[in-house]
Amino acid sequence: MPTFVCADDIPYEEQDVRENEAWRGRIQRLVLKDLDARRIPYTVVQGSVEERARQVRRVLDQAD
Repeated sequence: MPTFVCADDIPYEEQDVRENEAWRGRIQRLVLKDLDARRIPYTVVQGSVEERARQVRRVLDQAD
């Protein structure tokens, strides 16, 4: 099963339940570092929702 990680390139929107944009970047780096440490292959998807969906579909189609 492929692992996908969403890039943090979507504009940040402040919300009460979120820390801040810097925290988002830190968490992103920690997730990628953890996946690398565990040698779990992953694909980072980025861009608009439509672009991300196309990227996911491409990976899934190649896995078949």
